[in-house]
Formats: sequence, C-alpha cells, structure tokens
Amino acid sequence: MHFFFSLLTIFISKSVSLTFFNPESCALDQYFDSSQLICKQCPPGSRATADHQSCSCDEKHKKTQADNQSKIKCTPCSEGQIASVDGWGCIGKISDTNTCQLNEARSFRQTNGLLLPKVTCTPCVSGTHPRPDSTVCIPCDQIIYGSQCLCEPPNVKIDGICVNPNDLVTDSPNLYLIHEKPSSHCRIHVSVFRSQGMPWLYYLHDSAEHILSKSDIPVQYSFESENRNSSFLNFMLAAYSLTGEYLGMLPATDGSLQLCMLTRSSRAFTFQVGKYYMQQCNIGTELLKELPDAVFFDVYLKYDSFENVSAVELYPVPVLNLNYEEESGYPNKIANAPWLWHLNRRIWLIDMSSTKESPVEENRLVRYAKRISIQTTVQLYNDGKIVPPLFTVEYSSISLESLKNGKTMPITFEVVYVDSEDNLSFFLKITLTVSVVLCVVLAIFRSWTWAKQTGKRVLDFAALIKFIVAFCSFASTIVYCIIAVASFYTLMIHKSKRHPHVLMPSFEGEKLWILILIVAFAFKVVDMVLFYIEQITSEVFFIDWEKPRPVGSRKKEASSSASMISSSASTVSIWRLVIIANEWNEIQTYRKSSHSFQLIVVLFFLKVLHFESLASVEPGFQLEQISNESYDTSLSRLAIVGSLYFIVWSVQCIFHVLITEQCFWNQFRYFIDLCSVCNISVLALRYRLYGYYLHGRSVHGFAEADMDEIHEMLRREKENLCEQRGLEPNSKNQIFTVCLQSQFRKQYDDIFDVLVTAVKTKRMHNGKSLSTIEDEQRVKAFYTMNKFLINFIDHCIADLPYLIKDKLFTEALLNCEFQDTSNCSIFYRDPSEIAFSSLFFYGNEAKLMLFDLMLFTFVDMIAKDYTIAAFVAYIVTKSLKIVRKSGGRKNIARTIGFIVPPLVKVVVVVVVVKITSTCSSVLLLFFFDGQTQIAHARRDQFDPGRPILAWIGMQKVQIVGQLLGRVEIVDGDKTVFRGDRLVVGSTQHDRH
Repeated sequence: MHFFFSLLTIFISKSVSLTFFNPESCALDQYFDSSQLICKQCPPGSRATADHQSCSCDEKHKKTQADNQSKIKCTPCSEGQIASVDGWGCIGKISDTNTCQLNEARSFRQTNGLLLPKVTCTPCVSGTHPRPDSTVCIPCDQIIYGSQCLCEPPNVKIDGICVNPNDLVTDSPNLYLIHEKPSSHCRIHVSVFRSQGMPWLYYLHDSAEHILSKSDIPVQYSFESENRNSSFLNFMLAAYSLTGEYLGMLPATDGSLQLCMLTRSSRAFTFQVGKYYMQQCNIGTELLKELPDAVFFDVYLKYDSFENVSAVELYPVPVLNLNYEEESGYPNKIANAPWLWHLNRRIWLIDMSSTKESPVEENRLVRYAKRISIQTTVQLYNDGKIVPPLFTVEYSSISLESLKNGKTMPITFEVVYVDSEDNLSFFLKITLTVSVVLCVVLAIFRSWTWAKQTGKRVLDFAALIKFIVAFCSFASTIVYCIIAVASFYTLMIHKSKRHPHVLMPSFEGEKLWILILIVAFAFKVVDMVLFYIEQITSEVFFIDWEKPRPVGSRKKEASSSASMISSSASTVSIWRLVIIANEWNEIQTYRKSSHSFQLIVVLFFLKVLHFESLASVEPGFQLEQISNESYDTSLSRLAIVGSLYFIVWSVQCIFHVLITEQCFWNQFRYFIDLCSVCNISVLALRYRLYGYYLHGRSVHGFAEADMDEIHEMLRREKENLCEQRGLEPNSKNQIFTVCLQSQFRKQYDDIFDVLVTAVKTKRMHNGKSLSTIEDEQRVKAFYTMNKFLINFIDHCIADLPYLIKDKLFTEALLNCEFQDTSNCSIFYRDPSEIAFSSLFFYGNEAKLMLFDLMLFTFVDMIAKDYTIAAFVAYIVTKSLKIVRKSGGRKNIARTIGFIVPPLVKVVVVVVVVKITSTCSSVLLLFFFDGQTQIAHARRDQFDPGRPILAWIGMQKVQIVGQLLGRVEIVDGDKTVFRGDRLVVGSTQHDRH
C-alpha cells in the first residue's frame, strides 16, 4: 500500500529568510498572505476579513474581479444600494438591517439572473429549509418529526448541508498522493508551483547537498548568551489544516512537534544550542484520543534581523521524509548520501482521517510520525555559525484493532548536533588506521620475543596463535584507549566551549565506533584467556639450600624437652618449603587496588554525587539529578565512566605504592625476606627458557635454629657483620630475570618428567602400593631437581654456565632480551626487585584494570545502567580470581612435586625480622593459610601415641612453638596439634 501523504499545494521558492509577521499584526486594510507569511494591502474598496486571511469588498462595493484575495477588484454601488449577497452586484435595501427571518430565503436575482430592485424575503414551505447563503429554499433529503431535516446516507451533513462525499473534488491540489514522480497526477501537482500565492513544498531546482551546505543563516549561536535567539534554536511552525486553512504560527517549544507528554523543564531546554535531547514514549488508545488530527507544519527558524533590529526573520527548514519512494526504492533512507535525497518543506505528526474507506465507517488505520530527528550542523572554522537544520521524519502505521489489543505506537523525538567535517570520526579513522599497522608490528615483535624465550626456531601453529593473541592484546588496548580518550576530550570541549565547535556524535553517528568497541572487547577476552592460562601454567620450583647439621652443633637447649627434640632431629624439615609455597599461593591474586572498593567508589560518584549527569551531551558541568530526556550517548557514558574509573584506580595504586608499601606492608618485599630467612630460593619459569630467579639463600648458611641462634643471626645482619643477601658477592640484588640455554632446559625436563610419569603409573610394583611408589619417586625427583639447581646456581656444572649483567637501555625499554643464550644462560639484574611480580596479578595491574573497565563499559552499553554493569563486573572478576587462585594452587602442587592436593590445613604465624642497611630490625608477622599434604604423612598412618614432632619429622615447629606457641595443625575436622599440645578427639596429651 502506497504511503498517503496529505499536504497543501506546491510552490517553488528560493530558500531565503523572510520577515516574520503574525495575522494579528496586520492592519485593518491588510490581509495575511499565508504562502509568504507577510501582510499585504487589500485592494481599494475592500477590507480584510476578521481573521485577516483574505480581502472582501465592503457592503458599498461590488466585485468585478476576484481571482484570489490579492486580485480582487471592487466597484462602488449607487447611492441607497448595497452589495448583493454574492458580492457581484448592487441592490436596494429592504430595511436598515437588510436581513430576513431564519425560515425565509433571501432573493436578490430573478430566475433569469437579473438583479431585483431590492432584496425579497420569501418564507420556506414545510419540508424545505433555507440554503446556508439564504438565497433559496431547498427540500430536505428526509423529513422526520415535522420539518426537521436529516441527511439520507450516503450523504453527510456538513454545516447544515447534506453532501455526498463522492461528489467532492478529489483532484484539488490541497490533497494529493506522493508516490512516483513519473505518474501523471504527480506531474500535474508539481506543475502547480507556477501559481502565485500558494505555499511551496518541494525543493526541485536545488539538490539536497547544496541546500544543506548553505551559509545563509547569519546568527552566531552560543552556549552562553543572554539573548535567547542566540542560545536557542527558535523553530516556528506554520500550521495548516487538512483542507488548506491556515491555522496560525506556533512556536515549537509548546510541544507541537512532540507527541509525547512534555514537562515544563523539557519544553524550556529542548532546543537549547548544544544540548542533545531525546524523548521516547509509547502511545496507546487512551492518549490517542487526546491528540489532534492531521495538521501540517511548515518549519521555520526564527532569529533577529541584522538589518532591522526590531524585525524578526524566518528561515525555511528542509525536511527529509524517509518514506519517500521512487521506482528504485527509498533514496532518503540511504545514510550520508545527500546527493540522492529529495527534500520537502512540510511534516505532520498523526493522521486518523485520510485512511477512512468511507465517511460512515470507523477509521481502521492510524498513521503517525514514528521518529523525528532534528540535526543541526555546525560550520567548520566559523564558531557559532550553522548551516540549515534538517528535520528527518520517519512515518509508520498501525491498525486501531492492534491498538485496542494493547499494542502501542513507539515515538522518538531527538535533537542532535554535528560538525560539518565530523572531526571526531575523521580523527578516529586516521588514528585507528595507524594503530592497526602499529599493532601488527608490535605483534610480530612480541611473537619474535616469545619464540626466543621458548626456544622455537621455526614458525609453527603455536607461533601463529601467539601472533594472533598478541595482535588482539595490542589492538584491544590501543583502540579502546584511543576511543575513550577522544570521547573524553570531545565531551569536555563540547561542555566547556562558548561556541559549538567540536561535537559528540549522535546515537546514529556512533554506531560504527560502538561496533569497534565491541570487537575490541572480544579481542581483550581472547587476550585474557591466554593470560590466565599462562598465569596458572608457569613452572615454579623452590630451591632448598638447607643442609642437615650435626646433632651436637647447636647450643644446649633451656629445657630437657627441647634438648630431646633438637637431638632427635638431624634431618632437614619440610615446613619451610610449605610456608614459602603457601605464601607464594597467597600473593598470586594480590593487587595494588581493590576491585570491590573501586566499584563502590565509582558507583558512589555516579549515583550519589550525580556524576552520571556529566555524560549528558549539553553545555556546562551541572551535577544534578539526570532527567529522562537527557541525551547521553554510549561514547559520552564511556568518557565519564572511563575517566572516573581511571582516576579512582590511579589514586588507589598511588596510595598503595607510596603509603601502604612504604609505611605499612610490602607484600613482595616481605616475601623476599621470608625466603632469605627460610633459606629457600625460587626459580619461576614463565616460558621454557625465560623466567625469574629469587635468591633466598641465607647468608648464615642455615635457617633451622633456636631462639638464641635467630637473635644472633639477626644481630649480625643488623651490624653488617655478615655478607649481603644478594647472589653476587657484596650485593643486595636478589631478583633476576633469567634467560636460559636450551641445554639447561633439557636436563631440567629430564628430571621433571619423573613427576609426571609417577602420576601416570597405574600398577603395583614389588608388592608396594601405588601411593608408596609415587611418594618415593616424587621425593627422589625433588631432591634430584633441588641438587641440580643448587649446583647450577653455584656454577658447579661446567656445561651450564651463566652470566650476571644489567639489561641494555633498549632491552629495558622494550622489555626484551637481544643477547644470545645458546651457549650461556644470562641472569639480568632487577633493581626494582618486583620483576617476578609479572607472574601474579600484581605485575599485571594495568592489564587487569583495563579488562575490568572494558567489561564495565561493555555491560553498560547493553544495559544502559551503571548498577547492573558494576554487579556483572564484580561477579565476573570475582569468579576469575577464584579460577586463578585455584589454578595457581594446583600448579604449585604439580610443579614442586612433593605437595599434592589438600589434606592438612596449616596455619602458621612466624616472626621474621627484616634487616636493611638503613633500618634497624623490624618485627614482622607473616600469616599463612594454605592447604598441603606432606609426603609419607598419610592419615591412615597417623599414630596418636607417637610424639607430634616425630610424626611430622621436622624442627621448624619446635622453633615457632618455642617463640609463640601458635602452631595449629588440622586433620580434616580434628585439631591434632595446637601450640605445644597434641589433640586427638576430645582428649589432650602432652606432646611427650
């Protein structure tokens, strides 16, 4: 079904401004020309009608010519005569009033057309009534109840006259169908534009591209101006009825263009310059009854005249009807193609009359303006100047039956602003193009570095995957940051500038960038998947430097019980390794910032302090409750959330690094100190030939000591009476980035494979159980690996040498290593002593923050709700943290060999003293809460009659028990050891 569009007649005129007049402002002898919206003088002998819409001869003049209101000619009547009713002749008066009774017909001509000497009044007989002009009596179509006249169907009574609607003139230019230009009726209507005095509807001589690029509007608009004409777009609407009657000039601020209900505040600021505005609603049958029927509007932009200060000018505003159809389709629906568009001048909002199939039937269809968008383009390099605004209208229809069944009409009204060159889009296109090339280069470099660190010499599928993931990582980060920074800059410029210059894209204009952001988030997800895989699969080995000490080498204990323990324990205990492994597991998900605190603070600023109102695209920085009509695009929301999120995160990190770590608690520094106290080093390999080494070898040669020995060791470190803790002589550097030679990796794998082989063994051997065989193999493999790494660090393996050096400037800058390690491993010094934190969340804080932010904004783009976005971000981040911690715990149990899935829970509080060259000893507390199982210490082998220290076979508990008495070992749900007491069930036994 073709689109039916009701309009007035067609007239072509140049798109120039007009001086604004109201019909009320016309003089008594002037009429208002609704086609040109000006007052014109009535011809001599005539006067303006009461509504000033036309001229008519007065009662003392008769008409001699009346083509239209501007060409009427009046001739004076003779003395004692007045103009006839039709105005074309003069006739004598019958009385002073010159009127007849209501039931009388007034005659002033004979049947042959000659004028009578004077007016004659003739009563109408029963069954007839005077015609509306009272010139003749006419019979009623049907007589009911005496002389009352009713119209017989299909006649319709209009103003007291029965009219057959089939006899109405349908080829009037006031009603026509726009469908195809080549059709004959459209040609006829278009040709009417040559008629003078009729409104113009089509732009036929100028292309849309030319019309929308004119600079005819002289006003310099401003965001801040006392003159309302300079700070608001004052649209005026010339209203016409369906029959072509001029209804007057209305301001658009009264809501005439908006079908949705308006508040007073929204009316006042709908057309404020620079304010993006959107109103959406759904209209049902209840509200439909309150809406006016078809009214046509010619839209004008009103502003003060520069030539005459007291005058006001009107500039015709073009309209783009998206429902305009040609044989080739809908050219007006093609975005960003103004050379194909066909503009007109008139719009309407709702039509419930023209769709009736017959006058007696109820209207079955309602046509309405589904979407009206007012786009104002700002001229480039000419602050405050605009080109003609464009009204874009999309019409739709719905049946009354659907409305009665509960369906509604979705209505959208928006006001947006764009700059003529679309600077933001141009900038983003250029920067993103360059960024893609840069990302490819960086991905190639990252892949080459990875291949070097893994020992790959040929390109394989794994290298290709690494390249793709590296590209996703760089592309997602760079693209997201560019769009976020550009959006923030554009929004701030838009809000702070006096004149509109750089503008935010509208909802339609930002669709491309939203799609790019979605792709960037997908890339980031791919990057994070590989990140978590690398985090939980890194190889970690704890090197125990402790050696058994002669039984009589320690000082005599204060008590006989302590002496018994000391003399009975000459082997190296396992608990130091348990403590280090547990602490390593604890710091895996340790971060500089708290994600929960981050979300709470961000929501507090957005919701409580109303920072979310800053996302509305309008001038100024008002912090107030956001209204429903406030227009905030996805990019503007990204700009505010991204900047606020980054600021809160930065404050957290700065406070953590400068205050918390310096004055209270440095988790990684304490871990390094703990390794030195426990006499344990850590070798963590991120890739096959690349990783980190933490040198924790005790400068005293041993870690298992009693109270007196610990105090003596700490005193010697405090007074610099012993060597430094560093790997090199007289060096404090304990952290190194290691690049290993392939020969080292081969020997490392040969030893480590024993662990995997033991797990896969599924048979009995020599009468021993499977668990016993696995335990023996694990312990043997652990001691073999421990001895191998000790010999390697001590330069005791001639085939596996290594050098210690500093990174070159380019290596440190690019975070890579260029030197060859085929014949010799290289240990690069790490002055910061936190390089190994890249194995944990701590060293990837920026990466995690960016993912959290991208997740937050991605959910917000979909839900348009900050609270929902924060909730989803919290759930996802919390889940990933659990996965990371669980995977890291299993990885430690897999790599260190002698620790397997949880059985015994250990809670140890250890006193450690941190010694530096500039500080005196500081008492530190280390809390460890891990789950471990000791090889050979199986639950079914536990004998409550044996002393607890003999059962666990270690001496560390003795030292800690003597210091604090705060050691607790939990076996399942039973506490078997607390302090210096052995607990079995509900009974307690002395540990001896």
